[in-house]
Amino acid sequence: MLHVRRRAPPAGEVIDARAQGLVAADCRATEIGEVIAGTHPGRTDAVQRTVYRSLGIASQDLAAADFIAKRAAEHNRGVEVAWH
Repeated sequence: MLHVRRRAPPAGEVIDARAQGLVAADCRATEIGEVIAGTHPGRTDAVQRTVYRSLGIASQDLAAADFIAKRAAEHNRGVEVAWH
């Protein structure tokens, strides 16, 4: 997933995964905002993986973290960490 498709260079993780045949060459990058807004489903099954390529825009990083934490809680996944 990308913040904004037109600004983001191909992530090294995606390039490597394509080279290994793990990601199809025609796989479309999805912007994180599309997933958060509900206009793109993101992962559609448990074997798919998400690569979040952050470009350092704090508001998008926080929105992504909030979305992920809420989704994890809804599905009883993850570990809650105390921040003291």
